Amino acid sequence: MLGAIELGPSLDQDQGIGADPLGDLDCKRWPEGMWIANTTTGEAVRGCCRATNLCTCARHRFMRETTRMLALDAIENAPTLFAVLTAREFLQKDDALKRVFADKLLRPLRRHWPVEWFLRWERQRAGRLHVNQLVKGVPAIEHELFRQELVGLWCAAVDAEPQGQYVEPIEDGEAVTLYVAKKIRHTGKSNQEPSFKFKHRTSQTRGYLVRPAAVMREEAKRSLRIEALLRNGVDDADLERRLGDEWKLTGGAAALRWSDTGRKVIA
Repeated sequence: MLGAIELGPSLDQDQGIGADPLGDLDCKRWPEGMWIANTTTGEAVRGCCRATNLCTCARHRFMRETTRMLALDAIENAPTLFAVLTAREFLQKDDALKRVFADKLLRPLRRHWPVEWFLRWERQRAGRLHVNQLVKGVPAIEHELFRQELVGLWCAAVDAEPQGQYVEPIEDGEAVTLYVAKKIRHTGKSNQEPSFKFKHRTSQTRGYLVRPAAVMREEAKRSLRIEALLRNGVDDADLERRLGDEWKLTGGAAALRWSDTGRKVIA
């Protein structure tokens, strides 16, 4: 049974269930009176619903995890090309985007290269589509050939002009993790986010990541958790123990009271 627990703000975003550094993005869907308590330290915080299609906090946190996942993946197998595709229209359904990229682009391109890619799409001003791509399987030296083929297929499939498309090689392997973060983590501008009606805002081919996506996401969460602990003053000797902290859902309106110090606690 937990003893008296001091309540703090939402759990650090890099721990996966809390506030966002970009602004006041605490989860608006988290139940009143419910808390997540650290059974070791006694800290209690509000959580996040994790519903990325309903919650701004969850969506931004998901993209941070995705960025870290891509950076970790790039350390082991870096992408060779970065591409930007734009269109005058924004395809309104997930299946429309998937159909264009899988059927109209990927299949023809794989006749020439063993292409694997990661996609991140945005809705820009006036409803235009903007897609960031990280590409593997194409030698950097062949980026111009790839650009010609990709742009031709893209402009034939959607309402787009060749001059609005861009492909460049990624030549500095040592800096690729920073490159990934710079190019893909575009979550700050809410007007560029696809509608909440979209089930996904990122996608990757099955062979893009060095390990299954579920495994890589857990590695990303652990990496962010380590970073948060170190930032909050946990020393190396205590790091592994703190990584093993357990958090328990607790609370309810009947369990809340005010302590003598004026801070809300869970009895």
